[in-house]
Amino acid sequence: MIEQPLVVVVTVNWNTAKETLQCVDSVLKSDYSNLSLLVVDNGSRAEEPGLLREGLPDGVKLLELDKNYGYVGGINRGLKQAEELSPEYVLVMNNDTVLDPSAISELVLASQRHANKCIVTGVVYDYYQPELIQQTGSICVNRRRLTYKPLHRNVRDPGLPPEDREVDMIDDVFWLLHIKVFKSVGYYCDCFWFNDEQADYALRALRKGFKLFFSPKAKLWHMGSLSIGGRNSNPVREYFDIKSRLILRYRHLGKLDFAGYYLETLYALGKAALKSMLGRGIDSRVIKSRYMGLNGFHRWLAHKTPDTGDYPPELLR
Repeated sequence: MIEQPLVVVVTVNWNTAKETLQCVDSVLKSDYSNLSLLVVDNGSRAEEPGLLREGLPDGVKLLELDKNYGYVGGINRGLKQAEELSPEYVLVMNNDTVLDPSAISELVLASQRHANKCIVTGVVYDYYQPELIQQTGSICVNRRRLTYKPLHRNVRDPGLPPEDREVDMIDDVFWLLHIKVFKSVGYYCDCFWFNDEQADYALRALRKGFKLFFSPKAKLWHMGSLSIGGRNSNPVREYFDIKSRLILRYRHLGKLDFAGYYLETLYALGKAALKSMLGRGIDSRVIKSRYMGLNGFHRWLAHKTPDTGDYPPELLR
């Protein structure tokens, strides 16, 4: 019998121990036997590490950080620990997820089908509506703006063909990469705190000659942005959406193309603000958060230092 290559699974907890323990349980029910699981607690509330220490099964490694280093900082510290285990593959996944028992096996097989020169994800379903696909992958519709069209977004599962599909962009809700891919591309970029860090990583991988795939046979169910308060009308998420999108394009577009994207962003913000003032648009608090995100990008542009997650405290009011 051929021994399975070692897969190290890395996930980050921040004040969501209950969901993390559910995620860990699903990973341990995998039909893939040669795996090691590392949970990074990202400076959570005082009671969280204790809940994890008490609830995590023997053999699951817990890395307790002294403060919140953001999603990127947490994942990077987890990846550093993972390297020490000399794995053949690393699986990065969100903690507010439930993994299908065959998902890791299918991801490994998919990577091997493409000579391990790739990053592979699967189908992300909605945890609360299990037949609803949140995402698979996206195709680029405008390379001068880095805009993408999802192949599937919040739609009922149509019955996907079983073959792997190469795409232009995937998300790290869960993705598997061979250790050679990781050593070539490196760690996540610390310009990001949250959002678009995966797009930056995927674009860097593409530049190195690697490919992006999703395998319909690998499945996971995702709750969605629980640690920052959910997806809808969330000021903190809106702040990082704008800031991170601009940083991503500044890093990966030429100067003229970035200038065009920046002006389009200003126009869209102004249009949304006008509608909000007329009572026909979205909540004024969301508009304010987006402008704060724009200012956050300006501050980053002035110094280009790592993002420390210091968003304006008034976002939480």
